[in-house]
Amino acid sequence: MLIQLPRAFRAEITLPTSKSISARALIIRALCDMPCPLTALSDSDDTRTMETALEKVASDSQSEEPLLLDIGAAGT
Repeated sequence: MLIQLPRAFRAEITLPTSKSISARALIIRALCDMPCPLTALSDSDDTRTMETALEKVASDSQSEEPLLLDIGAAGT
């Protein structure tokens, strides 16, 4: 599903700290075309692993070579 907004908007959402919500927020941020600051992410190994993996994907986005990531339990 693709939702297109007529204009950009600014919002602040406060969610409880959890590994699952943190992972989803990191993925949403990675898909955004504009800055999307996140605060109060879960301080877990899974969250740090997901953030590192998404940074690698972003930095490798122009490569023609396959990118292999092992995110362990961070994707569950």
